[in-house]
Amino acid sequence: MKTRKVLFLLILPFVAEFIIACCNCNLDTQYGYFSNCNINISELDNSGEKAVVTTSNTIPKEAFGIRISIDRVDNTCYFNSTPSFLYSAFATSCDCPPEFEYLAKDSIVDIEIITTNSYNTIVNGVSTSHNAGSDISKFFYAYSNYEYIEISKYIKNMNYGIKNNIIEQYTFDLLLMSPPEVTSQHQFIVNIELSDGRVLSEQTNLITLQ
Repeated sequence: MKTRKVLFLLILPFVAEFIIACCNCNLDTQYGYFSNCNINISELDNSGEKAVVTTSNTIPKEAFGIRISIDRVDNTCYFNSTPSFLYSAFATSCDCPPEFEYLAKDSIVDIEIITTNSYNTIVNGVSTSHNAGSDISKFFYAYSNYEYIEISKYIKNMNYGIKNNIIEQYTFDLLLMSPPEVTSQHQFIVNIELSDGRVLSEQTNLITLQ
């Protein structure tokens, strides 16, 4: 048994070199950082086949949503990191690491949706009332890959690195799952809190949810 272990350790470097050679990978991934700088928001109408941006001031209350775009910029110097041969040796497929990856310098900590008007809705058959200035983000879900995801869980997806050398806007949709009880006018403030203490904030237009 000991002989087999020793033999395995002796041939492991050669196996690793063989896999790396076959994959023809460049293992020197270059890393950088991006910062979340500001946000832009649009109102959504989800009454059709898919959610679309609308400029209408009247939207069906069961179909309202908010599209949020976060502007990101390159913010720091770059550095290289070379993975050990063990990582390549135990890979189950020939998936090369990215040549370039941006990491979040200021990760997203929380997302609030503040109502500027009183907001009444029905939750589990019970009427609930929320004063102006309340955070009603629990009534919104992120919609991604045909799934509805709680905002607190979706935030984890937003902090993943960007595995290429192009920094693009990060855009996602929040759909209202608990609409107001009756037709009424509403306006919402979106606050995105970052790990460095900044808060990115934007406000929707005044709309009628009917």
